[in-house]
Amino acid sequence: MAGALVRTTVTAGRAAFQGDGMRRRVLAVTLTLATLIGALPVAGSLWIAWENARRVETDLLIRATREMLTRSERLQEDATRALAAMAAVPVGDACTPAGLARLRTAAFASRGVREVGVVEEGRVVCTGAGRLDSPMPLPLPDMSVGDMRIWYDRLPPGLDDSARAASRTTVIARGPYAVFLDTEQIYDLVLAEPRVVLSMVALGTGQVLGVRTRPERAILSDMVDRFRNQTEPEAIRLGDRLVVAAIARDGTAMALASEPVSVVIETWREQALLMGLPGLASGGLIFWLIVTLVRRGDTMGARIRRGLARGEFRVVYQPIVRLADGACLGGEALVRWQQRDGSMISPDRFIPVAEAEGLIERLTDEIIEHVFADLGKFLAARPSVWIAINLSASDVESDRVRGRLDRLRKTHGVAAAQIVLEATERTLIDARRAQSSMRSFRDAGYRLTIDDFGTGYSSLAYLATLPVDGLKLDKTFVDGIGSGSAADDVMGHILSLAATLGLDVAAEGVEHQAQADYLIARGVTYGQGWLYARAMDGNAFCGYVDGHLPAAPLANRRRA
Repeated sequence: MAGALVRTTVTAGRAAFQGDGMRRRVLAVTLTLATLIGALPVAGSLWIAWENARRVETDLLIRATREMLTRSERLQEDATRALAAMAAVPVGDACTPAGLARLRTAAFASRGVREVGVVEEGRVVCTGAGRLDSPMPLPLPDMSVGDMRIWYDRLPPGLDDSARAASRTTVIARGPYAVFLDTEQIYDLVLAEPRVVLSMVALGTGQVLGVRTRPERAILSDMVDRFRNQTEPEAIRLGDRLVVAAIARDGTAMALASEPVSVVIETWREQALLMGLPGLASGGLIFWLIVTLVRRGDTMGARIRRGLARGEFRVVYQPIVRLADGACLGGEALVRWQQRDGSMISPDRFIPVAEAEGLIERLTDEIIEHVFADLGKFLAARPSVWIAINLSASDVESDRVRGRLDRLRKTHGVAAAQIVLEATERTLIDARRAQSSMRSFRDAGYRLTIDDFGTGYSSLAYLATLPVDGLKLDKTFVDGIGSGSAADDVMGHILSLAATLGLDVAAEGVEHQAQADYLIARGVTYGQGWLYARAMDGNAFCGYVDGHLPAAPLANRRRA
């Protein structure tokens, strides 16, 4: 059988290349999909890291705006209490030392009050420190709420513009009395991110009430327009900044907090390192699992299983002729595996795998079924024609093959002598029950032949102990005919021993007439190879045999 396999290698190789190309394309697609699927945990981790980073920074800004509003409302409450207490001081006594002492006592009980003042005709004429040499004029108020007038971002009396940046105050007046509020504490927040910009804006006028790190005016105006009607703090992106706004409960002011988007990106990078590594590990594991499963599904063993399930294996038949006259006496059943795309896989690729993975028995059963389906009627009508079927070591040891052959023979009316069972020399040596199993086959009437004889590692003397009817010379001996190599001497010894034991000898791989002549001269009876015919389907084989039947009956074969 090995010789027949070698002769089909080139043709099968071309077809296998096409099949391999298809598998490579399928594998490429699978790897691409596996990469994409494996990337999902990584992408998911990075997305979650981004959402976490955005949430962390958004929460920071929300806390800042709420804290600003809380402090602002507390200042307003301080101002209201202070003004109510100051109202108990008569206006006429307000700027006297005793009156100012009472004003200071009333006002400074509130933490947010920085200074007190008395207002006459739109000017602050005295403060807690005493009467001013130059009264401080007050413009029209920035806002009026009830009977209170409010001025934002004012300097306390006695300070010049150079101190404005560190001395922002809000002035609230009721009647003749005013308080200067320390609005700096509204923005004096301890934040983890120093690049946060804080500001308060009057909703009615859009006036900036106070800031920490003043934002660009256009951005601030856009912030007010965007957040004017919101009810809960929310974050949006404006330009390159992440902005959060919160509106005071009385609806008069808005607290704004913003930071560069680059801060979010920096936080995301930190989160990505923490979350990306598990995602990368998960993605790598998924990729490995998919590739492993695909590779397992694409192993030769897995493909053989699928091929058996799909009925992809078929059997062809190579005629075996009598060398002396070219008469066809029978043939050898050879398995072929055609893929769905039309490509062929060479038997020398899948037979060893089938043997190694315990699939050879299923394959042998498939071949036997094909043989009787293709040739059952033909063999029954021609009792002198026989067909050879190859067996593995497990086939030789098992009673399964004999049971299947007996059943199919009886169904089709084929004699046991028309079935020649071929097993390699090594198969017979490896099979633990080879001799007893072979004797049971021969006792049932089947004929036995050693395939590829001379390539194993047994001595020629071992041949005499085997219950066989014939042997088949391996193609390597036929290829070496006339070369003067050691193979010639070995073949001579094999032929001498076969003649002594009365065994029929066949040679495989006969491709040239010179080889046939050499074999005939040395007593080899049968041959197969491209010199006579290539393997063919069942119908063609039947036609070939009918066209090459022997003119005389076959000589009786030796029975051991």
